Amino acid sequence: IKGISRALDIIAGAGIVVITVMVVLNVLLRTVFNVPFRGIYEYVSYLTAAVIGLALAYCAVNNAHISIGLIMEKLPLKLRAVIDIVTKAAVLAFLGVLSYQTMLLGHNTALSGEVSPTVRIPFYPFIFLVAAGVFMLGVVVLFHLAAEIKGVIKK
Repeated sequence: IKGISRALDIIAGAGIVVITVMVVLNVLLRTVFNVPFRGIYEYVSYLTAAVIGLALAYCAVNNAHISIGLIMEKLPLKLRAVIDIVTKAAVLAFLGVLSYQTMLLGHNTALSGEVSPTVRIPFYPFIFLVAAGVFMLGVVVLFHLAAEIKGVIKK
């Protein structure tokens, strides 16, 4: 899971590089030649959604998401563990529904043939990338949940 998440994160990093190059190229083309990069807003928007979706799982693998620990630190260890388990289970359920619904949205969008207004690129590949990222985040949360439960059982 860590390797897959890392690979998705590397793809997301490449996406950020592509976005940066496109924006810089757009600024140069617009400034120097007075010719803007056609459809730049659409490309940047779709790639940004894909980058965020693909980077989620690796961020969770490294526990880099924002968490609130001020109140939790004052609780007993067992109560903290129970709260963590309940929270992770709720997050896992939410991510399961979210990834499923996002896949349905991508499928329905593919069937409808919906494309962007300016450059006419299909929406659905980007929707599927976001769904894949959310699904991988769910897998990471599942492994964290299993580790948390295993830790409680051992104690």
